[in-house]
Amino acid sequence: MLRIGDDWAFPIDDEASRLWLSPKGTWGLELVCRETAVKTDDGLGASFAPRLAIKDLEFDGLDWRELVGLEVYQHGAWQGEGDPAAVLFVVEDGDLSETKLRITGHRGSELAVELETLADVFFDDSHDKEVPVRFQGFLRFSGVRFRFKAEGAATRDPGRRASELLSVHLAPQAFGPPEVTKVSAGLYEAFFPPALEDAEPPTRELDLADLKGASGSAPVSAEVNVLRQSARELLDAMREARHHDRGVRRRARRGRARRQARGARERVADGSRRGRRSARARRRARAGARQVLVRTPCDACRVLANERDARDDRRFVG
Repeated sequence: MLRIGDDWAFPIDDEASRLWLSPKGTWGLELVCRETAVKTDDGLGASFAPRLAIKDLEFDGLDWRELVGLEVYQHGAWQGEGDPAAVLFVVEDGDLSETKLRITGHRGSELAVELETLADVFFDDSHDKEVPVRFQGFLRFSGVRFRFKAEGAATRDPGRRASELLSVHLAPQAFGPPEVTKVSAGLYEAFFPPALEDAEPPTRELDLADLKGASGSAPVSAEVNVLRQSARELLDAMREARHHDRGVRRRARRGRARRQARGARERVADGSRRGRRSARARRRARAGARQVLVRTPCDACRVLANERDARDDRRFVG
């Protein structure tokens, strides 16, 4: 049951609602409600069939059963445009915010989902913006479905080609045999149903060994080998670039240290020369000052000396 606000409740269409997983390592869910009559603020009532969708959540597991235990918390509105997106449709698309989403368990191919969020409904005063929305129940896991192109030799066994594409992010042994249908020339659609309940979940170690080309692994196509070779070359180039950058930084540090040491020596030497020059200047100044005082008495001194001599002469005369 999808509950919107305090008074609206809508039963879920179990066939149309689903939780899905993509071969690109993303997942999402879709809640489709049956049309139900509800009460409105104007007293007239109305019938709605709401839809709620959350998509493009990241999944880094190998087995679809690893969805169990995931918790997603979204603060604020969902961004979309390359990031995870979420929307609730009642009379028009409304954003979700402050979302709490949990996968708590599974029953066969159904997953137990708990969802709490705030949604924009845009209907009446009681159901306008940031209306509480809640859901708790089981959703059918719909498996993995995607379209792909196959050319040349791959057209003879499109099922194998589909398994190779699935193995890029997911473990094929976590799913049943693929159902491949031809859409048009060179275009196929593959569907991988979830594995049975008694199937053993795949381990990461085995899958990583298969990806590394361990002994006993299934043969891979030339395209996968090219991608692996390109990845190895990219990693080698990144390592070389990192070592080159380290060498450049090391040489730059050494160059700065040498320049700083040279500058320090020059400052010390320059300071010594300046000190010697200033000492000589002070000595010359002192000597010059003494010479000026001895050799060139001022006019006042001459006047005082003449007056003193005149007084002495008068004293002696009188």
